[in-house]
Amino acid sequence: MVFNIKPLLTRSDGFKHLCRTLKQQFVDYKLLNQFRLIAVLEGISYLLFGITVPLKYWMEIPEPNLFVGYAHGLLFILYCVFGLTTAITYKWKFGFSTIAFLASLVPFGTFYLDTKFLKPKRFTLRPRQT
Repeated sequence: MVFNIKPLLTRSDGFKHLCRTLKQQFVDYKLLNQFRLIAVLEGISYLLFGITVPLKYWMEIPEPNLFVGYAHGLLFILYCVFGLTTAITYKWKFGFSTIAFLASLVPFGTFYLDTKFLKPKRFTLRPRQT
């Protein structure tokens, strides 16, 4: 990310404004990284059902499926909340937000979303207007 620092330093509150702008950018990257982490964890919990469901129905061991189900439910809710928050913060288009939500419903979808769209080197950050 590139900042044009000259207009910020010519203002009367230039240094304060610069610090505030950099802080907002750090918070924005922090939110994006949190969303990426939750997306990967949600994808892993979804794939763990491939192990726990056969354990439940073929070997009659229901406990792993119960705990993975609890974790997956919590991670799915966090994914939806953080996805909505990230979409609002970054001003994502409705179509991209819908794709991000639908990625959580498809196996390997969150991994594809993360590698294809959410990596910082491929993601263009739009600063919030203050």
